Amino acid sequence: SSQPSSPAGETEGTAPKPTEASEKYAFTNGTITGISEAYLENLAQSGSSRVELAIPAQIGGTPVRAIGDNAFRLDRYTSAYPALTFVNLDLSGAKITSIGANAFSGCHTLSGVLTLPEGISAIGAGAFAGTAFSTVYLPSSLSECGASAFDAGPVLVFPNQTLFERF
Repeated sequence: SSQPSSPAGETEGTAPKPTEASEKYAFTNGTITGISEAYLENLAQSGSSRVELAIPAQIGGTPVRAIGDNAFRLDRYTSAYPALTFVNLDLSGAKITSIGANAFSGCHTLSGVLTLPEGISAIGAGAFAGTAFSTVYLPSSLSECGASAFDAGPVLVFPNQTLFERF
């Protein structure tokens, strides 16, 4: 089926918007394991290098439960795509319970305020090391947080004293 192309310049400087998260993310058994090779190829061909990370509640009807180890670790992609940057991490629609070790390691362009949604119980070691978040709001559901998960960078906001004392 052929689709009309958009007028020249309409999406200049931004990545083409996939219609389905299944086109953007590598996904296995409820876990996002990274960005799909096909999406990265399309991105490179479009001349863009910015990838917005909006983590969905489901992909192809399967619930997204986790972000895997090294899923968006920047140095995993930069040998093939040297200009690649991840921007605007949005977990607001996510129903994940865990974020793997080094999942966003080295993503220095992820910045601002990050609110981790309720339901996340585990964050792996180094998960957000090397990011530029200024503030991270932790969920009360958090029960496990690996070493250097936040790299001493952001201000961590705990929902209650009990959680603060646990970590």
